[in-house]
Amino acid sequence: MDHSFLVAVLIHCNVTPLRYSGQAMPRPREHDETTRQRLLDRAGVILDEEGLAGLSTRRLALDVSTTTRAVYSLFGDKAGLLRALYRAGFETLRGQTEAVPVTADPLDDIASLASAYRDSALRNRNLYSLMFDMVPGWRPQPEDQAFARSTLRPLAAAVARAVDRGQLPDDVRGLTTELFALVHGLASLELAGLLGGAEEAAARWESAVAAALRGHRATTVGGGP
Repeated sequence: MDHSFLVAVLIHCNVTPLRYSGQAMPRPREHDETTRQRLLDRAGVILDEEGLAGLSTRRLALDVSTTTRAVYSLFGDKAGLLRALYRAGFETLRGQTEAVPVTADPLDDIASLASAYRDSALRNRNLYSLMFDMVPGWRPQPEDQAFARSTLRPLAAAVARAVDRGQLPDDVRGLTTELFALVHGLASLELAGLLGGAEEAAARWESAVAAALRGHRATTVGGGP
């Protein structure tokens, strides 16, 4: 019996899997979200303590026990890293403010939003200067600035509801800007250690926000200052 055909089939069956096993398989992600977050966390600390001059891709990679390739793979370059830090700060702020429940009293909601802003600033103290354009040598892109401005929507919505209820003067845009300026100033002072300890700082926040709302409400009710 001629076994040549059978041998040929067996050889083909044995070789085919080997041939296909050599085909390129999708490469697993070398640098995952955990690495990305570690890089962002460490970059924020360096930026806060040493400024932009102290932040380099090589230094960052060494601090996180990874490679510069990881930084470039995840962020593209140093500018991409800064952009990611900027957006991360405002994503936290947006998450904090959007989590504030809407109640029957918009003035209470505004006070709660101010508290949420404070919590976000304290959680992101390393990124605060970057978020608000106080890092020499770097500026956010227009689309990132638009994203940052969108975090004011919950506050603007609460102000609009207060205006509709006759609790605040009819100037949603102006009042939103003023209230944002107030909480931004308070956060900057607290992060600089100028509002005392945590308990005293919380009392200053509560008093300042209440006074601002009380003043505007008096203007609405009384028809003038």
